[in-house]
Formats: sequence, structure tokens, C-alpha cells
Amino acid sequence: MRHPIYDWLTNQNLASEVDVLAMEKARNERPFSLFREVNFLLYAGVLILGSGLGILIYKNIDTIGHLALIALLLLAALGCLVYSHLKYPAFTTGKLTPPNLFYPYLVLLGVTLFLLWEGYIEYQYSLFDNYYNIPTLLAASVCFLVAYRFDHEGILSIALATLVATIGLTILPQKWFLGNVDYSEHLFFMGSVMGFLILVVGYLLAKRKLKVHFEPTYANVGGFLMLACLLGLQFRASAPWLALLILPVCFGLFLYARQIKSIGVYIVVILVAYCSFTGFFFEILNSDFWIFGTYYGMASIAAVGFLLLKYKHFLRIAE
Repeated sequence: MRHPIYDWLTNQNLASEVDVLAMEKARNERPFSLFREVNFLLYAGVLILGSGLGILIYKNIDTIGHLALIALLLLAALGCLVYSHLKYPAFTTGKLTPPNLFYPYLVLLGVTLFLLWEGYIEYQYSLFDNYYNIPTLLAASVCFLVAYRFDHEGILSIALATLVATIGLTILPQKWFLGNVDYSEHLFFMGSVMGFLILVVGYLLAKRKLKVHFEPTYANVGGFLMLACLLGLQFRASAPWLALLILPVCFGLFLYARQIKSIGVYIVVILVAYCSFTGFFFEILNSDFWIFGTYYGMASIAAVGFLLLKYKHFLRIAE
């Protein structure tokens, strides 16, 4: 079916019929990239395989045996990583190109199996008892090494998330949906400090030209963690004055996001700044909430929508 825009161009004498036919032909014969779809399927395949192995272990533990499963998981994880190491180019501080599309997923599978192996050992034998942060820190260290050796941003994200879990800052999906997430003010403070440290480490590593393209990943994880914890501290401690700290931090992160062209950090900055300022604004109004609430809601939602839609302009990203 012919698009109405072509008729409009013809009627306005902006294009001839020959030009319109050429544009239609170019549009219909334009190649379609399957890269994202293949990426999604491969990531989904690794996650499904990891989940399936976990279920297989759970259902057949009595017949297979604990030691056999431990050895099998470890050998499979090492096999994936060692084989990838032999096939990959030598380590470089810049961007590393994998031999082909499937090797990053083989590395991801190896890390998934290693985490499954470590978690299984801890669950079965409780080697570290109540010191849960030790195996978590070990897992994060391995993920960092693998991420830098194979230049894998996905595993770097896993490493940073695992590192955050060492301070006890985790959210189980079922608790989130049931509204049972209840963190102490101390944990929010620790999370904001760790988020700041992650930002600083990512910035310093980029300045030293060590995997510069990893900087947005550090910024996304560290920025989100710091701002989310500061916002949680503002509402958890009933301290609206914390907005006076959060808003300048948001502005600083906005400048940083513009420097590294990070859309993720920009979106988090806008949303956190809005929530923080809104809490501060209505705490000041107090009894006058209903008078200004409707007008503020409409104006602020319009402003946030405008900032999100115009992200390319504010981040100075070329169209």
C-alpha cells in the first residue's frame, strides 16, 4: 500500500512521480538487520540453558550425586572459558573484537556455569557459613577478570551487580512485588557511597585509557545506585532537605552523561530529580497540597516528558 506522504509530495510539487517510485523502491528493498534479534535469541538461550541446568540439578540430585555435579559444572565452566581464551586475540586495553558472533555468548555461558557452581557449593556445604559476602566478592572478582579479558560489557554489569550485593543491597522480585522491600538508612547510605565509588573508578580507568568503552557501564550502574539510594534515604529518613544534596548531584551527573553520551544516566537523573524535588516541594506546601497539586502535576509531567523526548538535544547527540 502506497504511503500518503508520497501523494502529498507529488501534490505539493516537491517530488515527481519518478522520484516517488525511486523512493518507494528504495524503501521496499532496504535490507533489514537481524543483529538485535539474533543477539536477543542468543542471550535468551544462555539464560534458558542456565535455568534448565539448575532445574535439572534440583530434580536429579539424588541420582547424580553432589560431587559429580560439582565436578561437571566446574569442568563445563572452565571448558567454555579456556576454549574462548585460546580462540580470542591477546588482551588489549582498547576494544577487543571476538573471533565471531557466538564467542561472547560462550563466555557468558562459562560465567553462568561458574556462578551456578559456586552457588551450589555454598548452598550444599555452607563453606563460609554466615560470611555470605566472601563468595559474593569471589564471584565479582572472577566476573571482573573475565569481563576485561574478553572485553564483555554484559559480564561487567554482572560483576558490578555482584559487587553491590556484597554489602547486602539486593532486591528479590517477589519481595518487590509484595512490597516487602525494607532497607535501613545505613544500607541506603552504604549504597550511595558504593555507587559514587563505582562512578569514580570508571572515570579514572577511562582516563588511563583502560577499556574506555566500559565507562558508560560504570556510569549507568554507579549513577543509578547512588541516586536510587540517596532518593531512598530521603524518603526512608523523612528528610526532604536531602533534595538540596540530590539536585546538585543530579546536575553533576547530567553534565557527566552529556560528556559520555549516556542515555541511561540521563533518564535516571531526570526521574530521580523529579521525585526528589516533588517530595521536597510538597513537604514545604504541606497543607496547601491540594491547591497546587493538580497544577504542579500537569506542569511537571509535561516538563519531564519534554526533557525525555529531547534527550538528543540535551545530550548533544547528533541527529
